[in-house]
Amino acid sequence: ALVVFLTNLRSEDATHVVKATRLLRPRHLVVVASLRETELELAAAEPVASRMQALGYGALCTYFQDRERLLRVLRRQKVALVDEVAAQLPVALANQYLDLKNSGAL
Repeated sequence: ALVVFLTNLRSEDATHVVKATRLLRPRHLVVVASLRETELELAAAEPVASRMQALGYGALCTYFQDRERLLRVLRRQKVALVDEVAAQLPVALANQYLDLKNSGAL
C-alpha cells in the first residue's frame, strides 16, 4: 500500500516519524509530505537590524538545520519526500505519485 504522512516536520517529531517510517517501509511504500512554513522563510529573509532580530534569526537557522537533518535521515531510509509550502503541496504530491507510478514502485 502507499502510505502518505501529511505533516509539518519539526525536530521534536523526528523520533516518531523516523520510527513510523522504519516500521512501515518493509511492507509499504511510504511518502512523507511535509508543509514548509512560508512565514518562517519570509522571516529568515528579513534584514537583521537589532540584537533581538539576530537572536530570532539564529533560532530560525537552527530550526532549518534541524529540519534538513531530519529530511536527510528520511532520505537515507529511502522514504519518498515532498517538502513544499501549502500552496504548492497538492501539485507536488500529485507529481510524486505520478513519479512513483511511472518508476514502477507502485
